[in-house]
Amino acid sequence: AVVSTQSTGKAKVAGLAPVLKTALMVYQGWAEEIKKDKVEFHRSQEACRIEEENIERKRQELSELKQLNDIDLKEVSPVLEKAVEALSCINKADLEELKSYKNPPAIVKFSLEALC
Repeated sequence: AVVSTQSTGKAKVAGLAPVLKTALMVYQGWAEEIKKDKVEFHRSQEACRIEEENIERKRQELSELKQLNDIDLKEVSPVLEKAVEALSCINKADLEELKSYKNPPAIVKFSLEALC
């Protein structure tokens, strides 16, 4: 009876060997896929890190340009406001007078060149 039980056990183990072999092959295939995916993940992660650094660098550059632009705008705004104010004083009669000159004086030419 003991010999019969041993042979039955050995037969069951022998019958499971192909199943175990198949399972091992499937596992190895998955392990290889996971290994490849992990390498690709790390490559992608590094590419993202580099892109994030580039974006941050561009953000800083834009911030600096905005600050410079704001400074320039503060300097130019009062001048622009005065120019607009000065131009608003010109009326149709003034323009008609300018048109009547065949050869306007130098100061008039200079002023008009500044306006244009």
